Amino acid sequence: MKCPDCDINMLNIQDTLYLCEECDLRIPIYDDTIESDPESMSMTDQAQSFFSSMYNHMATGFQSVDKAIKKQRLSICKECEHFSEKNSKCNLCGCFLKIKTSWASEECPIGLWKAVTEKKRRKGCGGCRSNKKS
Repeated sequence: MKCPDCDINMLNIQDTLYLCEECDLRIPIYDDTIESDPESMSMTDQAQSFFSSMYNHMATGFQSVDKAIKKQRLSICKECEHFSEKNSKCNLCGCFLKIKTSWASEECPIGLWKAVTEKKRRKGCGGCRSNKKS
């Protein structure tokens, strides 16, 4: 699969996501054979999905969307066949939508709404040597 941003081949990581080494874009791989029910995702898959989302959220400086965008995203999710009213989760990615819809870095796994921020990659941590004068 080619990265939609960089147009280079992406790595397939354990058949769970594609990773672009250039821009660090991560695209989850979903198994269409999984039934749409909240119990269909294993705890391991849910944890992996959560940590991937958390990484993206951290990489964008913990940016959140405004209340209007969150409300619009949640409204779209509630109309989707993969929405679980029982626990306000997406049956595909396993995310709690009241949280996921508020993070600017997140997007719908089937493309009904997109992330509203770009990941900013930094070289190094900017620590001790970055302020050193020569």
